Amino acid sequence: MLAVLAGGAGVYVLKRKSDEWKRKFDQTWEEQRTNPELRTAKATKMLHAERLPDGYYALGATSLPGVDTVMLGDQPPRPGGEPSGFDQRAFIYTRRLFQPGNNPVRAFVVGDTAIWFGPDPSPGTPVAKFDVNGTVADEKELRSFLSNFRVCGPRP
Repeated sequence: MLAVLAGGAGVYVLKRKSDEWKRKFDQTWEEQRTNPELRTAKATKMLHAERLPDGYYALGATSLPGVDTVMLGDQPPRPGGEPSGFDQRAFIYTRRLFQPGNNPVRAFVVGDTAIWFGPDPSPGTPVAKFDVNGTVADEKELRSFLSNFRVCGPRP
């Protein structure tokens, strides 16, 4: 009987917490929806950046229990401040807040994930002949782009 009561209490608390998290997420998203300055400030803070890279605009930055997500796109905000999305380039960063410790498998599954994508400058070219220079697949370009952020390693 005690286990049933404890289980019921746990479900009740979890339900209340999930409702609270949803309200907080909805409020944050609504506040950011028409305020590009707020989106940019939150994105730069979450990316540990002084500013966003040239040509990128914050589409959204959310922090939920256990996960942070930042989305950047190459289109400026609409006249009302709403995000426009992206046309050619975008960056999505997700940080899971659970510390992976020294387990490399857990670090791979639980740590930070970043996706930077752009257009295919040479559609139809076989991979063996594809020149990645100047694209998001170019190591030099990737290092330059990621140098704007401090998303890996020790945080200040």
